[in-house]
Amino acid sequence: VHLGDKEALHEMGSVLGLRDAAGTLAGNGITHAAFLALDRITAANPGQTVDLIRSEPDFLSWAPRHRGALMSRLDPRDGQQGAAAGDYLRRGDVGEEERFAFLRLFPNQNGSLGDSLISEPATQTPAFSSALERDRAALELIREWLADPGYAALRGELLRSEARLAGFVAGGAGAASASSPAKTP
Repeated sequence: VHLGDKEALHEMGSVLGLRDAAGTLAGNGITHAAFLALDRITAANPGQTVDLIRSEPDFLSWAPRHRGALMSRLDPRDGQQGAAAGDYLRRGDVGEEERFAFLRLFPNQNGSLGDSLISEPATQTPAFSSALERDRAALELIREWLADPGYAALRGELLRSEARLAGFVAGGAGAASASSPAKTP
């Protein structure tokens, strides 16, 4: 995480690909730590991970839910990242499991706590207003996808994401107005 570069992404991705003696993907503390490192690197610089996944479609192909979770870190307020999300959902090599992992988390602003040897945690709790802006932008993007026939196969999952985000935005807008000081005449 301290290095946070493309090489570090590759190294942690290869750890996620470790297999046990039977050839099954390993599910242990090392692979979990590797995913946490990938997630923290991505949270700090989602564009870097997006570029890697776009330029190297095989990256994390062995861990589709993990790749979907990393892609959900995209910031929908950034036009390039929003377009990358749409392109990603239409890719032929991205299966249903991965797409649904992405849509269930997008825009992923969650953080994880843990001790770090060198680096500070890359995931900080976003300011409420910033989180609300991201949710609004993601809701707008999902509504665009719902209107586009190219996403028809994802309609059910898109509708679930739309309902989830609409609830967040409505609740956030209510909370924001409730916390504003009352105006006096």
